[in-house]
Amino acid sequence: MAVSAFDSRIFRNLFGTQEIRDIFTDEAYVRCLVEVEAALARAQAKTGVIPADAGKAITDAFATLALDYNRLGLDTEIVGYPILPLVSQLAAGTPGESAKYIHWGATTQDIMDDASMLQIKRGLVLVERELQTLNRILSGLATTHRDTYVDSPPTSTQ
Repeated sequence: MAVSAFDSRIFRNLFGTQEIRDIFTDEAYVRCLVEVEAALARAQAKTGVIPADAGKAITDAFATLALDYNRLGLDTEIVGYPILPLVSQLAAGTPGESAKYIHWGATTQDIMDDASMLQIKRGLVLVERELQTLNRILSGLATTHRDTYVDSPPTSTQ
């Protein structure tokens, strides 16, 4: 059962495309969260906040880690946000001492906001592409019809 037009198989394409919906799935959001956590670790390793080898080790571990989305969903219902359950899974899947540097010094809101911005940026790339397409179409129509005469309809006299 569809809860909204966005969930409806009948109406959903009136409000977006599968391509844009794919950017905003739960899985895509979690991938963005993981990207942010990995980028944070690399930046901290580069600047000496965490051990130099930890950033690469964390990034490498995340690249092959299979997350348990069912567990993530259940744990998120308990905690109220996905970061603590996600970091727990990320740490469990990262070998050695590097695991303790995941999410080092970050806040939940830092990670969630950055992940949302990654999704929005990816969505805006699609919007820009569609606007460029629309611009080309409208420019073509303007060129094609620039000399088209349109007779004004008669005005009514009441």
